[in-house]
Amino acid sequence: ALESLWHEIWHNRQTGMDKAANLSRYHPVRRFAETLNQAVARLTYPRFVEHLGGKAIHQEWVLHHGYGYALSVARLWRVIGECGLNPKALAGDLASINREEDLMDGSRHLAKLLAKRSGYPQAGIQAALDLLLVVDDVRFAARLGGIRSS
Repeated sequence: ALESLWHEIWHNRQTGMDKAANLSRYHPVRRFAETLNQAVARLTYPRFVEHLGGKAIHQEWVLHHGYGYALSVARLWRVIGECGLNPKALAGDLASINREEDLMDGSRHLAKLLAKRSGYPQAGIQAALDLLLVVDDVRFAARLGGIRSS
């Protein structure tokens, strides 16, 4: 329940979520905004719990399984990993994008960050981010494998 609350609190911090929320629940921009928000909520969950006087003893479970957006967050972790990066190390940067950048163009901001940090071409990273929500895992995996070769 706390994780879900933290996710909703993060929505109040997002830039552009008001516009994204007016899109269909299945629109790629809205789904990406939700995925990024959930990823950030999972990564920053321990601080939230600590501010309430507790300890996030289930943080690893929350990070990898969490309350919502399981497939798209797991795929986001895979994109970050394919870039040779660690989601925990990017927590502050992901939170900044989620809070400060217009989410109507959120995936481009993330692709730019990952390209800068990894040295891989932004276009290949963007192509993988664009497929976070496809049903076909083979198609996603193929695009994911193209990050380093594009």
